Amino acid sequence: MYTVGLWIVLTLLGGQSQIGLSFTSPLFYIIVVLLGLDLIRLSRQTKRDQTEGKAK
Repeated sequence: MYTVGLWIVLTLLGGQSQIGLSFTSPLFYIIVVLLGLDLIRLSRQTKRDQTEGKAK
């Protein structure tokens, strides 16, 4: 998530990617979706672990 955030900030400040990544690139949106799914997975896992901890 840090990398994507840094990518956004640097692009907004006028930076250009040397490897061709940009907001119009489909790769950017694939990365954002995958990171979002990973955050959802981690959130659900944390909630499940907390619930199991209370049950013991």
